Amino acid sequence: MNNEDIHGPVPEDTGDESGLPASKGKRAFQNITRELSDDDLTKPAVGKLLLNELDRLESENAELRNYREQFQEADKKVAVLQEKNKTHLATEIISAVCFTIGAVLIGYAPVLWKSQPSGWIALALGSILIIGGIVAKVVKR
Repeated sequence: MNNEDIHGPVPEDTGDESGLPASKGKRAFQNITRELSDDDLTKPAVGKLLLNELDRLESENAELRNYREQFQEADKKVAVLQEKNKTHLATEIISAVCFTIGAVLIGYAPVLWKSQPSGWIALALGSILIIGGIVAKVVKR
């Protein structure tokens, strides 16, 4: 048996119209009618409560505005870092390909050594590719 079977369906607390959950401080006023008559507005206590709520909301709004600016700055930084990461990945791929092909050509050069100038070309091209891979790594930093 769960809590719903004993007490009936559990009402979902959706808070206000925005769909956000109600804060604990507002639960006491949740079932009070929200409409004010002209007679209610003439009472000084109602005016003080409304002014107090207005002050609270204005200060909360100013604080949230600061968070919005901080979020936008952080969002820009994340976008820049993601682009840098893509470039670093491309550089890593290029250097790895240069190392691999260069090593294969240098390793295959002794087989081609009998038919010159193919042996020298393979050795030179392999060396150039390995140096290019090293340069790509150094330039990345």
